Amino acid sequence: TDSTQDNPSLMNFDPRVGMAWDPFKDHKTSIRASFGMFHNVIYSRDLNNWLQPPFLTGTQAAAPFLGTCATSCSPFTVAVTPGVIPTNGSLNPPNSNYYYVNKTPYQMQWNLNIQREIAPNTIASIGYVGSHNVHMFMQLDFNVPTPVLDANGLQHFSTISSPTAFATNPRLNPQYGALIFANTIAGSHYHSLQTSLNRRFSNNWQMQASYVWSKSIDDSS
Repeated sequence: TDSTQDNPSLMNFDPRVGMAWDPFKDHKTSIRASFGMFHNVIYSRDLNNWLQPPFLTGTQAAAPFLGTCATSCSPFTVAVTPGVIPTNGSLNPPNSNYYYVNKTPYQMQWNLNIQREIAPNTIASIGYVGSHNVHMFMQLDFNVPTPVLDANGLQHFSTISSPTAFATNPRLNPQYGALIFANTIAGSHYHSLQTSLNRRFSNNWQMQASYVWSKSIDDSS
């Protein structure tokens, strides 16, 4: 078998690189830049067995033991009969994972900043910091209601019968309800402008003023 199929983290590659440059060789200006990748290991708690299909553990029923005991019966002497997975549209497994998670979440980080000693013991800095998350976990309904187009071409996923009541359209597989599974299909972006002014005084005193303007975009907060 393909080992990468059995272990999605086997081929993770996390390069890190950084540089610093003194452009004027007067030791008063510094330009720094760096880039790195960081994978987020999927721990066993993220893939608990009771969150995995076919969810039979949630429908097992233990019936009382109907036999006779010569002396005493063990409290575990019961006839455990596997239940039947309901196919009447009532199955809605909560907090579940997609059957085969084959990606490891990771983040790319980068930054570029310039520092300058504008006066004795006074340093000003300005920089750009960004990051991009890939393959983050998010929940998605894999059995969505089938849309119906109206005369205006708009999609409707339910039928409204009153201001407070509605009926969901039949789902892709009407034998089941909402199948909301977690999968590594989300992403995010972060961009920021970071500035600071640092002044060092005598007797171990220091003053700093900072300002950050940032923007974060994601599809799975």
